[in-house]
Amino acid sequence: MVSWEYCRRISSIWPSESQQQIRALRHTPGAALGTCRYKLKKQQDFERVLEVFKAHNIRYFFYIGGNDSQDTADKISKLAQAQSYDLRVIGVPKTIDNDLAVTDHCPGYGSVVKYLATAVREMACDNEAMGQGDLVSIIEAMGRSSGWIAAGTALAKTARPPPRSTAHHPSSRNALQSAEGAR
Repeated sequence: MVSWEYCRRISSIWPSESQQQIRALRHTPGAALGTCRYKLKKQQDFERVLEVFKAHNIRYFFYIGGNDSQDTADKISKLAQAQSYDLRVIGVPKTIDNDLAVTDHCPGYGSVVKYLATAVREMACDNEAMGQGDLVSIIEAMGRSSGWIAAGTALAKTARPPPRSTAHHPSSRNALQSAEGAR
């Protein structure tokens, strides 16, 4: 497995690893993964990627990411086909936005929803502990314009309010004192 970042690094334009380190990858189990926020825009960028793949006999390209990454994978695949280069391009969906077409859910989405849902529940418990029912809390969530993160986070809401601490809520203290006095 290689990533675009790896291809940038092995090309002569952006050297960062020694040739010895790059050669060692052939005998290293696992994958050479990298990350970048570079969007290919020009046809010459796509042609350069394919040139590097050919120079290093790269036949499998897994591209992990969201909308732009999947579009890039498609363009590289089509260019390889047009040049009759035997290349398998696999776009792996991964975005917290969960907005990729024909994808049920993406890695990353569940993690962010669980994190935010937990934060919302904890805020509700903190607000309840203050003994005021009119508190307003605002949470801003990421995620383009689809709203999947906010929708998933709303699942933290339950029909039953969070448990009250008997030590902090006045009505619970009174009930506890009454129960102790009856003994």
